[in-house]
Amino acid sequence: MSVIEVSNLSKSFGSVQALDNISFDVKEGSIIGFLGPNGSGKTTTIKIMMQLLHQDSGTVKIFGDDVSKNLQEIKSKIGIIPDADLPKVKGHTILKHTGRYAGLQGQALDKRIQETISIVGGKSFYKRKTQTFSKGQRQRIKIANALMTDPPLIIADEPTAGLDPVSRRQFLKLVENLSAEGKTIFFSNHVISEIEKSCDELIILSEGKIVSQGTIKSILSSIPITNTYNLYLEGIGEDDLKELPGVETVEKLKNEQIIIKTSGGANTPEFLKVLVNNPDVKITSFSKGQLDLENIFLKVVENEK
Repeated sequence: MSVIEVSNLSKSFGSVQALDNISFDVKEGSIIGFLGPNGSGKTTTIKIMMQLLHQDSGTVKIFGDDVSKNLQEIKSKIGIIPDADLPKVKGHTILKHTGRYAGLQGQALDKRIQETISIVGGKSFYKRKTQTFSKGQRQRIKIANALMTDPPLIIADEPTAGLDPVSRRQFLKLVENLSAEGKTIFFSNHVISEIEKSCDELIILSEGKIVSQGTIKSILSSIPITNTYNLYLEGIGEDDLKELPGVETVEKLKNEQIIIKTSGGANTPEFLKVLVNNPDVKITSFSKGQLDLENIFLKVVENEK
């Protein structure tokens, strides 16, 4: 079942084409990472989903309903973690307002507030005014507020912005737990390592267009693989290393580490065989690097230009 269906969505701001005929589906229970550089159209897409902006053409359906026609009913099924700042009131007040809007009252409302605050670890500050919060505390209240109605869909715009590393890990664990409960998570992010660890699928956006979509494995298989090897060695210079079979680039770091990139996917690269058989060369450390998501992103965007 598709929870989100985006079809041929376009949006311009004057002469700037923010979104150019993009389409994608988000399946129930999945964690989808919406990835792209600043200005790629991520926030514009999310705002159109919630009809804070209106598209020039195309449609967005959430739970089968067109957001431009049935937004109020749809909103009751969505928890939003916005990029916008919080109003200058007590954190407790924000949560109460959201709960009451969803029909919660009395003990049921108080219980749900305590549950969401416990989930995000906000008991020490949530009754203070938001202008006294740190960036991380503001983000935790946004997350708690999104969870107030126990929604089946969470849409988040840069949800880990301002969180310290420990809080980021806690949020990502929360995302995994929510997905295990059957909730669908759709979130944009620029911290690539977080998306890589958390998401079932990626949608990579650049200049208003989807340049790649699928699992990390499928995206990786669609681009040329460059293997990266990290070495500490003695007895051979950079120029000689560049002449070894299969070697594309050689980089020497300030700490004397050598980074060698090769083409192909051989288990034992040819250059390494040559080094091992050279009596003048001493390898003190060797490891194989991974083609991580950041490199994948840079490659697919580069291939589109």
